[in-house]
Amino acid sequence: MTRAGASNIAGARQSRRTEPPSLTSWLGTTKPRSTEMFTMYEALARERMREQHERSQRERVASALATARRWHRRELHARAAERRHAQRADRAARASAVVEAGWQ
Repeated sequence: MTRAGASNIAGARQSRRTEPPSLTSWLGTTKPRSTEMFTMYEALARERMREQHERSQRERVASALATARRWHRRELHARAAERRHAQRADRAARASAVVEAGWQ
């Protein structure tokens, strides 16, 4: 291969190098249509953000309800335990009174 051929290959490699497309070339032109496209994309982005906000709000409400249910179940469990404890204490007091009455 000659020196000229080598430089042509190098030149070919350089010409194949891709540059990132500019915004203008990506959209095609800078005519009002591109402004309309930006407006459309902004509207879509706003709609996505609105949907995400609504979804987050629903998740917060669901989480709050789940927490309230959890605390309610804990409260019911605690009341039942308190009732059982009071019944056992009452039975123990009666049994103690019977034993004391038997000793006298």
